[in-house]
Amino acid sequence: RSMATIGGTTYEFVASVDGTPTLWRFDTNGGSAGSVSLIEITSLSNIRAAGHVAGGWPMAVFHKGTAAGKIAFVSTYDQKLLVYDGTNNSLPLLKTVSLPCAIPSAVDAIDATGHFVVSCIQTGTSSGTTFLDVDPIAGTATPLKSTSKKFPLGFLADTNNLYIFYGSGAPDVQPNR
Repeated sequence: RSMATIGGTTYEFVASVDGTPTLWRFDTNGGSAGSVSLIEITSLSNIRAAGHVAGGWPMAVFHKGTAAGKIAFVSTYDQKLLVYDGTNNSLPLLKTVSLPCAIPSAVDAIDATGHFVVSCIQTGTSSGTTFLDVDPIAGTATPLKSTSKKFPLGFLADTNNLYIFYGSGAPDVQPNR
């Protein structure tokens, strides 16, 4: 789930991934202001039925700037990032981006650039974490040079740096390029 203030109203965006995967938009009073089926996403029940370990469905939303209100929904299982317009009650799908990584594990929005950053857990001989810069308008995912030899619990991104968290101690700070 993610929250953002759009046009002076704070909204919460929540995804339900079992049954028919759905993205919900609620206003600050708790009333539903819209919902949409998350197309191109495999439901949790189908993932379990196939005998796979359930992945994750991280979300991020732009709070300000030219992309304010745009939502990224990432399906770890499907390796896709879907961009929805949270400024519209019908939550239209704007773009689907296939993510070129083994396991997309987290996403953050950089308000100043209008881009998302996705962390990707790598498997096999190249284990560790890499990062992608995702342009939601062009629909491109470009690998960043920053990497981590560990599997982080999460990260935050800004225009200059990635702040990578491992659970204890100060974050590992790497350039966002």
